[in-house]
Amino acid sequence: MIHLNIINHSDNDKLHYENKTLHERFPAIVPIKKCPILVKSILRGNISNLKITWMHSINPRIPGCNGFGGPSDLNHGNDFKYNVIDHYYSKSTEEFIQKIVRGDVWRGTFDYIMHRTEKYLNQNHITLEKIEYLEKGIGINLSKYKILIMNSLRQSKNIRN
Repeated sequence: MIHLNIINHSDNDKLHYENKTLHERFPAIVPIKKCPILVKSILRGNISNLKITWMHSINPRIPGCNGFGGPSDLNHGNDFKYNVIDHYYSKSTEEFIQKIVRGDVWRGTFDYIMHRTEKYLNQNHITLEKIEYLEKGIGINLSKYKILIMNSLRQSKNIRN
């Protein structure tokens, strides 16, 4: 199994789909403090007793290697200079809504939809327009994020005065 570091890209404040490549549309990277380093794995097939429980781990744990055949630490990844894969969690807000509405084969519950939406909001710049678009598209209440934005706007107005 080869572990590849994930470089997470933000939504670049794009609300709608644009007919361009992903690299053109989403050059900004989510800071690691907002999205801890994870890895994706390339796994040799035909391994007996293999149970994949989540895309970032397997059971039983199989020793992994980096792109050069050396040992890899699943919790810390490898050298980002040589061994990375781009990951687009949300793309635009419109595309994120489509992903949520389409459903998830693993977890389609309301709690999981909220979890994914909160992860999206924590990894990207939040605007009132984006929150209202998410509420309308997914059909959930994001009032607590609206309050955060309004409080932030009040604070910045007070600082300027």
